[in-house]
Order: sequence, then C-alpha cells, then structure tokens
Amino acid sequence: MDESSDHLLRTFGAVPPSSRVLDLGCGRGVHTEPLMRLGFDVYACDRSPKAVEAVRSLLADIVGAAEAKKRCSESRLDALGYPDDYFDWVVAFDTLARVESDRDMLEMLDEVRRVMKSGGWIYVAVPAVPDAEAGLGAADRGYAGDSGMAPTFMPRTLDDVLVRAGFTVSERPSIAARNDGRVVRAIYRKVDEQTPV
Repeated sequence: MDESSDHLLRTFGAVPPSSRVLDLGCGRGVHTEPLMRLGFDVYACDRSPKAVEAVRSLLADIVGAAEAKKRCSESRLDALGYPDDYFDWVVAFDTLARVESDRDMLEMLDEVRRVMKSGGWIYVAVPAVPDAEAGLGAADRGYAGDSGMAPTFMPRTLDDVLVRAGFTVSERPSIAARNDGRVVRAIYRKVDEQTPV
C-alpha cells in the first residue's frame, strides 16, 4: 500500500468504528475492503458496473453476497441515492479527478454535503500537479480538467474547490507520494448551524 492510502487508514485509526462511511467512487475497493474489515459501517458506490461487481465480490467474503449487494451500488456521483444526513465520513480518493469540469465538481460536492451528517468529515485525495509543471503557472489556473487534461491539483486549488462547495478545512492539504506519482490530500468538514460544538 502506498503512502497516501496508508495515511487514510491511519486517519481512520482515530475514528470511532461505529461511524458510517461512504467510499465515493470506490473503484476496485482498495479502501472499501480494509475499512469494512476495521469494523466501519461502510457503503461504496461507483459509476462503473465492473468496479461495483469487483467490490461486491470483495465484500461478499466479509458480509455475504446479499449484504455486499446492498453495501455497494452503481450510481452517478451527483445523484447518490442515499438519504440526507446519512454518513459520518466520506472518502473521496481520486474521485474528483474523474469529474469533467469545475461546475460538475461543485454539483457532486453539493450532493456529498447532502448525504453527510452535520459535522461530518470528507477525506479527499487527488492527483497533484507534476513537479515539472508546478512552477509554470499551474497555481494560477483552476484545475487542469477545465482544459480537457486529466485533472490535477495543487494544495491551494483543492482548498479553493472544497471551500467554495461549503466545506471547512480540518486538515490542510499536503502532498504525498504514491506509486504512480503524487497526491494532494486533505480533510474537510461539513459545518452548519446544526454542527455540534
């Protein structure tokens, strides 16, 4: 497991295991399975039918096939199908990198806020702007997806998107290594008038 995934699991070492967690854009379940094995009330979704089947197969070994089918669903990221105020935590690992525009990203994050409890947390990890591009005006653009390129972020641009979506910074963005490059990772919180002090 690379450094960025290790950080996610270490973060969850301090989270109450009774927490309900959504693995948003779960892919092949790299984080879904370990979080479930750690005892969290985990749900997962992805827009890829192949990814959903792969995750259901992983989860079936833990909770059985019928429960795995309930726990992992195929859904659009801007129309999740979960009730309001349902999750304590959302894991969005590489999920924002699959969104096609800034507008779509804000719509998806609005849906994420809807399904999160007041005071809930979102762990975000996204591809970082490569070192070679970091000094070439990358700090002045939004995120690379608006130009048709694969979306990449700098700490400031990740903060900008999440704060515009109504989240509060809990753990400032930092850059970490991973097998295929670098990621920007951070933790944000849904804070509103109902948030416990």
